[in-house]
Amino acid sequence: MSQLQLMRLTVKKLLYTYLGASSGKIRNIGSNCAWLCDTAAKIAWSMGLQDTAKEFERLSERFHYGCSDEALIFAQIPFRMHRGEREALVCNGFTSLEAVLNNTSEDIARRAKVSRGRVQGLQKKIVEILGPAIDLQRSQALRLKACGVESGLLDALYTTKGKILEQALVDVLAKPFCTLNVSRITSQNEGEADIKIILTNGRNGIAQVTAKDNSLDKVGLVKATSVLQQSPELQPEVFICFGRPDFDDKSLNQAAAHVRTGKNFKLIPISALAEGFVRFYEGTLSPNRVREILETEKGYVSIDRL
Repeated sequence: MSQLQLMRLTVKKLLYTYLGASSGKIRNIGSNCAWLCDTAAKIAWSMGLQDTAKEFERLSERFHYGCSDEALIFAQIPFRMHRGEREALVCNGFTSLEAVLNNTSEDIARRAKVSRGRVQGLQKKIVEILGPAIDLQRSQALRLKACGVESGLLDALYTTKGKILEQALVDVLAKPFCTLNVSRITSQNEGEADIKIILTNGRNGIAQVTAKDNSLDKVGLVKATSVLQQSPELQPEVFICFGRPDFDDKSLNQAAAHVRTGKNFKLIPISALAEGFVRFYEGTLSPNRVREILETEKGYVSIDRL
């Protein structure tokens, strides 16, 4: 049996025909494996084994969703698509949001041999998630591709949440795009920030990552400013909230008020960070400017301030 044939089996057929186990039992096994991988990731983070930790985190997510690494981006989309259908998409070259949106449902269904209705549902849900940012995201993906760079990180910035989004953001804020040391705070107790930034002067900055479930909603005041009370033990000098899709007026007004008191506080839409990432590869945004944005810019840092 080929790998593609195995992946396209329904869970029920796989369980009863080949494993002789109930679906409930196999789901429990998957859940336990996800927990074990998550625990292994925490151990790896504590030992400074960053690459290993990231691999275990992604493996944990794969056990949770029951998918390959390539299909994880689609498993994060809140649309009930069968496991075999997701795998069929990626096995036939539809590995990005751009690929799914830029092809007709008929073509995708024919090539991947999946239901056209399922493809249409996935396309509709992607459009809903991107919302008003859809034209910007598609433009950024095409520009990044023209620079010879895959759009996987861009897709993650616009669609994922939780640890995957935090890690995608840290992966973006790495050399050569950003020269500062940016890392996740992986052991998060109550009141911990998501991200730690070591500034040029050796002191610390912190960041919170917030993504709304609805693309038409905006990050509110409480979420936007919560970073100001986080990780006091780091004695942070810079406070950042990365938000998706954007921030509401109360958040913007409060950010301006904090700036007037001298606090280095900034709100950065994730779409603006994505734009900066694309401009870097286009050669119109330097790593020094990226450092300046993170260290010295204050208030609401929109695309026009890049």
